[in-house]
Amino acid sequence: MSLSSLDCEKTTVFECVKAVFDFSKPNIEIKDNSRFLFLVRDTSMDGMVYLALKNHGLLPELTVSLKQGYDANIESDRVLANVLKQLKKTPVEKTLIKDAPLKFFSDYVPGTRYSCDLDFVIAEQDLFFADAVLAQQGFLSCGVEFQNELFEINNKKMNYSNFTAFTFEINHNLPAYLTYLNEIKKAIKNVKFFQLANKKDFFIINGLRAKFSDPFMLIKQLKIAKRKKRRALKEKNPARLDFPELSVYNQAINRVNKIIEHHSKVKSFNYTHLSAGYVDMHFKLFNSPAPFNLNFNELPRIKLGENLFAVKNEAGIIMDACHFTSNLKKYDQRNEFHGFLKYISDLKFRSRKKIDWDLVTTLAEKALACPQTWFYLTLANKFLGCKVPQKTIETLESNSSKFQLALLSRINPMKLLFNEPDFFVKLYSFIFLKRNFIAYFFNKNR
Repeated sequence: MSLSSLDCEKTTVFECVKAVFDFSKPNIEIKDNSRFLFLVRDTSMDGMVYLALKNHGLLPELTVSLKQGYDANIESDRVLANVLKQLKKTPVEKTLIKDAPLKFFSDYVPGTRYSCDLDFVIAEQDLFFADAVLAQQGFLSCGVEFQNELFEINNKKMNYSNFTAFTFEINHNLPAYLTYLNEIKKAIKNVKFFQLANKKDFFIINGLRAKFSDPFMLIKQLKIAKRKKRRALKEKNPARLDFPELSVYNQAINRVNKIIEHHSKVKSFNYTHLSAGYVDMHFKLFNSPAPFNLNFNELPRIKLGENLFAVKNEAGIIMDACHFTSNLKKYDQRNEFHGFLKYISDLKFRSRKKIDWDLVTTLAEKALACPQTWFYLTLANKFLGCKVPQKTIETLESNSSKFQLALLSRINPMKLLFNEPDFFVKLYSFIFLKRNFIAYFFNKNR
C-alpha cells in the first residue's frame, strides 16, 4: 500500500516541503481541504507550502488562505534579523544554535521557516555580564522588567509568564504572530525599563565579569560599591535623605539575585528586545535526565563574526537530533509538543552544503547520541528524501542501544511529525527523558 493512499493530506505536506528545496513540482492529492489547511497550520509549515503551491500555480484558493502565515514568517525574519544585529554588538562570546545560522548565514529562502526567537549559548561564567550588557542594549529580562506587569490581549489580562505562553499558541496559528508583535510593543511602552545608558564601566568595575562560581561575592562587591557611593553623596550634602542615584546598584543586585534564584531550575534565560524580538540565552543545552551526553564545549564551531560563532553543520545535526528526541517528553503539553516536521526540514537546509557524514557518526558516538541521530535521520530520509547515506544509517544503528532503538522504531512517525503522541512516545519519554527509576536499569550504551 502506498504512503499517499494511507494519508494523502499528510503526504501532500511532505511533497510541498520537498518541492521548495528540490525545485520540483509537488504531487498534490487532497481529499479534504479543511484538514489539509489544519495540518499545514498546526505544523507551522505555512510558508513552505504557500511557496510550493504559488511557484507552480497550484490550488489558488488554498494558496490565498496560507498567505497570512507566509507574511508572518517574513515579519518574523525581519524582527529577528534586527535582534541579531543588536546581539552582534554584545561583547560576550556566543554561539548561535538551532535554526539561526540556517536563516541568517546560509542560502535561506525568506518566509519558509517560522521561529519567534533566537537561541544562543554562552559560557556559564559570563551569565552576569551578558545579562547586564543585554539590558544595556534594549533587551528586557523575563523575571526582572517583566516580573509582575500585566498585559491585555483580546480583552484578557495576563502576566508575563502567560504572555510568553502565547508564543506557543502561534505555533498552531502563524497569523497570530502579527497580533503578538503589536501587543508586545504596546506592553513594552508600559514597562519601567532598566536604563543602563552610559553605565558600561559601572558593570565592569563592580565585578560583573566575576565567575558564576562566586555569585555571592559579586553581590558583596555591589553592596560595597553602593555604600561607598552613598557615603560620597552624603559627604557632599549631609542633609540629604533620598539617594535616587543608588537605584542602579539595587537593580544590579536584584538582577544577580534573580539569576542565582533561577539558575538551578532552568537551562536558559529569556529576553524580549524593544523591537519585540524574543531571545533565549542558554548556559546549558538540555535538562537532566537525558539518554545522551552532548558536551557543547567539545563541538566543532565556525566563526561568524566578532564574538559570534555557530556549531559546524555536522555538529548542528547532532544537536538537532537530540533536541528532536528530547522534545518527545512534552507529549502532555499540547502547545509545546510541536515542531517535529519543522525540525527534520532543517536537514534539507543543512544539506545545501556538503556534509561530512563520517564526522556526523563520530560526533554522535562521542555524545552517546547514536539512537537519537539514527531516529532523526531515518525520518528525514524517509519522509523528506534527505539522501542520508545508507552506511551512515547502518553505522548509527549498530552503535545504538538496542532497547532505545526498539522503542524509537515503534513510534508512529506519521503521527509524530504532525504533533500526535502515541503510546511509544510516552513510554520512551517515561523511561529515558523523565525522572523515573526505570531509566537507571538501562545502560545508555546497551
